[in-house]
Amino acid sequence: MPSPHRFVLTILLAEIRASIRDTRLSTRLWVTVGGGVLAAYALGILIVGAIHRADTLRDAAWVWFAAVPGTMLASGAGLGWFLGRLAIERAHAPFTKAQPVDAALRRSAARLAAHALGAPLSVLDGGIVLLFALLVDRPLAILWWLAATALSGAAFLVTVRVRVNRSPAASRRGDDTAGHETAPSRAIALLDRRRPAWVGSWAWALPAGRPRLTPARLLGGATLALVGTGAVVTSFVRQTASAGVVVGLLGGLGLFMLTVRFRPLQSPVLRASTLRFGRAWLALMRLPLAFSAAFFALTAIPAYAAEPAAWQAPVAGALGLLLLNAVYAVFAAFFAAAPKLAALAFVAALALAAYESLEYGRTVLLGLVALLVFLWFRIRRSYRHG
Repeated sequence: MPSPHRFVLTILLAEIRASIRDTRLSTRLWVTVGGGVLAAYALGILIVGAIHRADTLRDAAWVWFAAVPGTMLASGAGLGWFLGRLAIERAHAPFTKAQPVDAALRRSAARLAAHALGAPLSVLDGGIVLLFALLVDRPLAILWWLAATALSGAAFLVTVRVRVNRSPAASRRGDDTAGHETAPSRAIALLDRRRPAWVGSWAWALPAGRPRLTPARLLGGATLALVGTGAVVTSFVRQTASAGVVVGLLGGLGLFMLTVRFRPLQSPVLRASTLRFGRAWLALMRLPLAFSAAFFALTAIPAYAAEPAAWQAPVAGALGLLLLNAVYAVFAAFFAAAPKLAALAFVAALALAAYESLEYGRTVLLGLVALLVFLWFRIRRSYRHG
């Protein structure tokens, strides 16, 4: 049996290589688009705001005994869940199948790999609190740094253990479809058989175009159904279309963000074909757009029935949903290998544009449009030339 330490080193090296590969496009964004300047500008706004409100923030008990600990726990748990998932997937990667290593050693190695990668990030979490404490001249700043690091690290360790001890999806991949073919889902086949055929199922990694009903998907569907039903009932009770339209807009956007995937744009098979970039981009949006529009229609149409005079609201909501989906699709195609990073960049860009528009007016949105155009041409060029 190979040395556990050597196996851990193999996982670490694979993890680092995967991280570099997955963040290659994000590095292009921050370097070539000037995203680093935008991030520094946003950080400067937060620093200046903290300095101007130093007296209030220094003495606000809820900030130091509720907001800061809660943020550290949430940050540590998020990092632990992300790195734990990556580590356990690498522990069951195909290149390790030939090694005589049992499941217990794989889990132990994955935990150690995740801890080694996450320890500096927990210290960085505490460093942010230290910087904040120094900016507002909070007493005992070093103790706050140590406490914040301890909270983030504790949440990280617990979450990594929980995530690694779960049955990894990588070890079950393909087991339920081996040896036989299943009929595709009618709803998916109706939309996904159009040319280029089955590209949406490819993006979702659906065997034979048939989705798997996992507990997470069932819970997400039940949550959407509950929220949508609540919005429709609220619209009829209050005789207003706003509730259904707003929930339909936010829910449709969230559903689109959760389901759209552009990883096939990086596939040599697709890039070497004669398929144009615009058509491939639209084809990968086809299924997510259909589900997003269906959720919006199921909430907006009853909302219109509750207040027929306010027909402008559903129309504006539909146009807004289409626009937001298109904007996110640009970010998601640029960060094709990292959907979570795409969502973070999308939310950050919209938040910064909205914040600056309060001070400088709607002309700030032209900067967002310019960024989207630039990203579009970079994605199109990368699709053909790598």
